Amino acid sequence: MGNEVKKFNLPDSAEMMAETYRLYEEAFTPLTKLAVQNHMMSYTDFENVWLNPWLEKHLGYVDGELAAMSVVTNNLAQWSLISPQYFEAKYPKEYYANQIWYVGFVCVAGKYQNSGMFTEMLKSMITDRQIDLFFMDFCKVNLDKKIIALTTRALQCLDSGVMISQEDVQEFWKVEWC
Repeated sequence: MGNEVKKFNLPDSAEMMAETYRLYEEAFTPLTKLAVQNHMMSYTDFENVWLNPWLEKHLGYVDGELAAMSVVTNNLAQWSLISPQYFEAKYPKEYYANQIWYVGFVCVAGKYQNSGMFTEMLKSMITDRQIDLFFMDFCKVNLDKKIIALTTRALQCLDSGVMISQEDVQEFWKVEWC
């Protein structure tokens, strides 16, 4: 069977919702103790994402077993953690042409980390569409795991003309009283 990725906009069952949330929890729960910013959606927030038809969902399977998932959209107002006005001001041509895509998240189950599924998920999100700009965000914990190098290699396998650069940075600073 091998690797397969399926795209959809709305889940087909409550069971699918529960199964995907279990994978999401497995992937993002560790970040709750490693990152200041919350990366873990509640089930209700996850359900709202999954039921939003403007957010395209991708499910990755290895030999029929759910192994990965991602969310991507070019309707930037649908992802509350980003500012559509930023993109409108900085990239007006691409913004008004709906050619800016934002990846809400990508996660791969632990046992499939080295299966090539991350590359398959990226491929699924960019294949068969005109994309001028593609944005992803990464927390420092994942940056420390060399995720940018992995992402760059994966995208360059799909298109050797891809260039990746840092767009913005958010840092959390601690203030202590001595």
